[in-house]
Amino acid sequence: MERFANFQATTLAQPAVLGDLILYTADRLELSTLADQRDFVRLVLTDAGETLHEVVFCTAANDTALTVQRGMEDTAALDWPAGTKVEHRITAGAMTALWDAIGGN
Repeated sequence: MERFANFQATTLAQPAVLGDLILYTADRLELSTLADQRDFVRLVLTDAGETLHEVVFCTAANDTALTVQRGMEDTAALDWPAGTKVEHRITAGAMTALWDAIGGN
């Protein structure tokens, strides 16, 4: 089940390369809502100029280690340097899922 948390943002503490399924962040995100193994939170990785984006689904958080599914919502899994922004954002995919769940047309 998709979970949400307000105002969650940090940066990567170390580079993330293609194929990495654990991302290490500079700060701990408050993702205590990930109580069940089916739960996830959408996170967006973006460069400083906000020209590159990758949506990931965070399925587990252990201190500053985030277990993720990469390249979600038709974004490409990319190599990211340390310092890359990692933010919990509402995305088109989240809004579409909500709309579908309430029976929108």
